[in-house]
Amino acid sequence: MFSEFQIKEMQDIMLEYLTKDLKDVGYININLRSDHEDIHEFGAFTEYLGCFESIKHFEISYDKNLMSTPDNFIKVMAHELIHVMQYLRGDDLDFSLPYNKQLHEFEAYAKEYQVKNYYLSKIGDKYDFS
Repeated sequence: MFSEFQIKEMQDIMLEYLTKDLKDVGYININLRSDHEDIHEFGAFTEYLGCFESIKHFEISYDKNLMSTPDNFIKVMAHELIHVMQYLRGDDLDFSLPYNKQLHEFEAYAKEYQVKNYYLSKIGDKYDFS
């Protein structure tokens, strides 16, 4: 199980990596929800809630069962934070296509292990996820 601090640290490290080539991303606020009614088992999704002044608001909803498998939770968080980066870049996320044909999903699946491994390399042996 991850503490609130560990999840925030995970977000910060992953976003630092993902946004390193973006200019002026401003302040990013991410709310985590494990009680969203539309979430599938072991699933997650990201919503862009909009911008208020210079703060960009996102919500990542995830199934609380993800916490039972730390390795999978880290990978899913990486995947969802890639979607945050896509919103920040101004990508056009086309949800009208079938899920397996959405270009933003191709990118998220292609990069999730890279982002996860970056996070794990940054924290080293700081936490025991066994």
